[in-house]
Amino acid sequence: MEQEPNQTVTHSDVHVHVSEEKDPSPTERKVRKYADEDGIMRIATKMQNMRARIGWLIQRLSSDQPATLLAFGSAIGTAIWIASVVRNKVGDVHQVTSLLEQTFKDDDRVTHGVKLVLSKAGLD
Repeated sequence: MEQEPNQTVTHSDVHVHVSEEKDPSPTERKVRKYADEDGIMRIATKMQNMRARIGWLIQRLSSDQPATLLAFGSAIGTAIWIASVVRNKVGDVHQVTSLLEQTFKDDDRVTHGVKLVLSKAGLD
């Protein structure tokens, strides 16, 4: 069922103008896949769309919201590199770094990680 370009759709007392609806771009969908609503982005070793992720972090910090990077294992270097790029682009960014340790119950394997909290406001 196709709709006319200037048609208004009504759904349970909510009016949406069809021509004004905007689906998230593929880049926005992929960034949402790795960053949740709390501003926590998990960094993986083989990530794609690095530019989109850095852009999301810069936009979040520019709107005075903190962002958190979580990385384990070999992705720690990538997380530190991303934080460095974002700090250079935004300027005057505060950072708190925490070391993490995660134990897997299956085989009692221990993995080390890092948590980087970036914010324009001062952090404890």
